[in-house]
Amino acid sequence: MNSVRVGWLCAVALLALVSPAVAQRDTLVAGSWRGEIAPEGEVAYRVTWVITQTKKGPQIELRIPSGPNTVMGGVKQKGNRLTFTWAAGGPRPFFCTLYRDGDGSYGGKCDDPVIGPTGDYVSAQVTMLPPGMKRPAAP
Repeated sequence: MNSVRVGWLCAVALLALVSPAVAQRDTLVAGSWRGEIAPEGEVAYRVTWVITQTKKGPQIELRIPSGPNTVMGGVKQKGNRLTFTWAAGGPRPFFCTLYRDGDGSYGGKCDDPVIGPTGDYVSAQVTMLPPGMKRPAAP
């Protein structure tokens, strides 16, 4: 075998080994993720995010102990950015943008981009911890 052919075979073998790891990193892991939603000026609510993989991509369902389960709309993941809409019961959906941290968790904000008639701007901090990750200790 000549050296060019050996080089190509090594490159293909390396890609075959690395590609699944890259694909895993850019895919939301299916399962129950724990997290919190903290509306501005309020106490954080502990929630569960259930992630499933469908042919169309990831699906996210929010489960709140004292409320109805809600499936998020327009879920998109690109690199370390996760976006979706959340129909939280108001007249408009919240738009959510979260970013993946180095530990695999996500954090960001969900907000209503339109200021309501009362002048209120509604926003909430959101966290998602992947299956098996422990919550940080409370301060």
